[in-house]
Amino acid sequence: MALLGQQYSGNFDGGPAWWTSLNAILAIAQRRRVEEGVSTDNDVVWGYAANGLDTILDVLMRATQLMSVQALLVLAWFFLGTPNPQPSFMLVANAIRLAHSIGLHRKECGLSLSPIEKATRVNVFWFAFALDRELSLRTGRPPAQDFGDFQVDLPDPIAQQEFSTSSVTNTTFNVFYASSRLAIIQAKLYSKIPPSAQRHRMEV
Repeated sequence: MALLGQQYSGNFDGGPAWWTSLNAILAIAQRRRVEEGVSTDNDVVWGYAANGLDTILDVLMRATQLMSVQALLVLAWFFLGTPNPQPSFMLVANAIRLAHSIGLHRKECGLSLSPIEKATRVNVFWFAFALDRELSLRTGRPPAQDFGDFQVDLPDPIAQQEFSTSSVTNTTFNVFYASSRLAIIQAKLYSKIPPSAQRHRMEV
C-alpha cells in the first residue's frame, strides 16, 4: 500500500518490477469488474496486461529482486484466468528461476532478515511453487521447481490471518497454507507418475 501511495506522488519511480506488478493487479481487478457486470470495457483489461508485459524483459534481465519474482507471479495469475495457459507457464517458470537466483528456495539465505521479510520470502516461494504445480497438472508439462531441491518451511498459518476464512462453525481455514499443502500432494503424485505416462499426457 505504501508503494501504491507513492506511485501517485508525482516523483516516484518504482522500477520495472513495480510497474509490471501494478498493471497486472489492475488487469485482474478490471477483469473482475467485467465478470461482475460492473464494467463492459474488456479492452481496458488487456491494456493493463499489455502495459505489464512491456517491462518483462527489464524484470528478467535487470531487476533481480524479490519484487521481480512477485511481478512475474502476479502477471502469471492474470493469464491463469484466460483460455491460453502458455503465458502463465512461461512466466511461472521464469519466476522460479529468478527465485533461485536470490535464494528463495534456501532457508539459510534469509537468516539475517527481519521476521516480516522472512515471512514474505516464504510466502512468495510457496505461491510460486503452488502455481508451478497447478500449471504442471493442467498442461502435463514438467514443473520448474524440483520437489527435492528446496529447503523452505511451510507458511505459518497462525501468523497470516489475512489468508484465513471462518465458517459458520467458527473454525478457521487458512487458504494459502492449504494451497501450499495441496501443492506438496500434487508434487508427490507427479513423482509417482512414470516418465512414459508423463510424455503421453504432454502429447494428448
